[in-house]
Amino acid sequence: MRAGWVVALAAVAGLLTFRDYGVTWDEPGHHAHGLAAARYYAGGFRAPTSAPEYTMYGAAFDLPASVLAEASPAGRWPTRHLFNFAIGLLGLAGAAAVARRLGGEAAAGWAALLLALVPGWWGNMFNNPKDVPFATGYVWATAWLLDMIAAPAITWRLALGFGAVAGLAMGVRAGGILLLGFLAVIAAVRAARGDRGAPLRAAAAAATAWLVMLACWPQAQHDPFRWPVEVVVNFVGHFDHTPTVIFLGHIIRTDELPPDYIPRYLAFTLPELLVLLLPLAAWQGLRRPGAGFLLVAAAALVPAAAAMGLRTMLFNGIRHLMFIIPPLAALAGVAAARGLAAL
Repeated sequence: MRAGWVVALAAVAGLLTFRDYGVTWDEPGHHAHGLAAARYYAGGFRAPTSAPEYTMYGAAFDLPASVLAEASPAGRWPTRHLFNFAIGLLGLAGAAAVARRLGGEAAAGWAALLLALVPGWWGNMFNNPKDVPFATGYVWATAWLLDMIAAPAITWRLALGFGAVAGLAMGVRAGGILLLGFLAVIAAVRAARGDRGAPLRAAAAAATAWLVMLACWPQAQHDPFRWPVEVVVNFVGHFDHTPTVIFLGHIIRTDELPPDYIPRYLAFTLPELLVLLLPLAAWQGLRRPGAGFLLVAAAALVPAAAAMGLRTMLFNGIRHLMFIIPPLAALAGVAAARGLAAL
């Protein structure tokens, strides 16, 4: 099974159905956010004019989506949904790229297929302007980090490539700052093993990511260090409102979620095959531990563990943690390929 065929088939299915998806409640706000960002740049970097709740996000996705939607003869929402879907296809390719680096082409094909079969991912590919673009940037940045691990040394190409991709992810959601933490760990290990240029190139990668993020985020340009960090802290902590969710037959405030909310929700909503493959992936990784496996496992588990430990407010299911699903699909894809090879 080749990942390219899976992505191509998904593209055909999406092109046949993208007009059938409705408009989510926050799409109009994000469309206005993108147009406000366009006015900001066209008007010589005047003060941002987005609604306050949207200044917490960069416009890396919203700006091109809104501009294309206004210019397209296909209509505003079909155009945004088609653009959103194209970014989601890149997410499928990103999960395949991560799996390919760990387990070869067969693993890449399985990863793309497993991610495409996640109902929450497939549906959100068309009309989720935050979580799918962020997840796509996150998984591709993870692929660049895997290249850093595999290379004899961290090169300038790897550093700047990672910085650009991570910056685009951070330009959708500031939570992408977590990627810089993974970068720091990799650079420290490489430096301890004799790669003397690793710290400098990692610093350049982080600086590139920050500059790309700022370029996509009008509000952060006026407070380039405090504002992104404050947004992350506020998200990890508590919002100024506490919506409720339905969980196990009860209505629960989002600041009172039980510790098992995330693992249960993953078990409820991921396809059974993917869920069954994850323990196999863990067993395979423990049998043959490697830096690449540890990185991808950390990319999936660290955000979930942090959200559980810090009692982060989550609503609309685990929408805020959708970015961990592509790394999980990559691990499951490797498990599927290795398991079939063993059989």
